[in-house]
Amino acid sequence: MDIKILRYFLQICKDGSFSKAAKNLYISQQGLSKSISNLEKGIGVSVFNRTSKGNELTEYGEYLKNKASTIVYQFDILTEGINEIKQKNKKFLNIGVPFGVINSLSFDLINEFNKIYPDIILNIKEYTDSKCEEAILNGDVDLGFVIAHFDKNKFDYKLIKHEKLYAIVNKNHKLANHDFIDFLDLKK
Repeated sequence: MDIKILRYFLQICKDGSFSKAAKNLYISQQGLSKSISNLEKGIGVSVFNRTSKGNELTEYGEYLKNKASTIVYQFDILTEGINEIKQKNKKFLNIGVPFGVINSLSFDLINEFNKIYPDIILNIKEYTDSKCEEAILNGDVDLGFVIAHFDKNKFDYKLIKHEKLYAIVNKNHKLANHDFIDFLDLKK
C-alpha cells in the first residue's frame, strides 16, 4: 500500500463517488477503480459497499479512513520537513554578468552545473559593464563573466570561451586594410 492510493481512497471518501474523485484527481475512473481494487486485494477486505445508491464505507473502510487521514497528514509533515532541510542546506552562488552576456553563455554549461551541484542555486544578476566589475570588487557577487575589456590587474580571471568577432567596414574605410583591430582603434 502506498501513500498515493491512500490519497485516492480519501478523495473518494471526501467526494462521495468514484467519478467525482477521479475528476478531482485528474485520473480516469477506471484507473481509480483499479487502484482501490488493488488496495482491497492487498489488505484482504472490501472498503466500500458498492450499491445502486452509491458507495458506502464498510466497517473496514471507516477504520482505514481514520488511520489513512493520520498517515497522509504525517507523511505531508514529514515531506515538508525534509524539503525545508533541503532548502536550508542549499547554497547560493551569486553571479554578475553585463547585460546580454548571459545569452553568450551556453545553457548546457548552466544545466551541467545544476546536475553536478544540485544543492547550489545560481543567482544571476545583470549589470552594466562597469557596475558588474564594481559588484565583483565589492563582493556583491561571487563570480562575474565579462566580454568587454577589463583591468586584469584588479581581478583573478580565466578565459572560458573564445569567439571570433568580426568588424564589418566599408572597403574605403581606414580600418579596411587592417588584419586585426583593437578596441582602441575604434576610438573616435
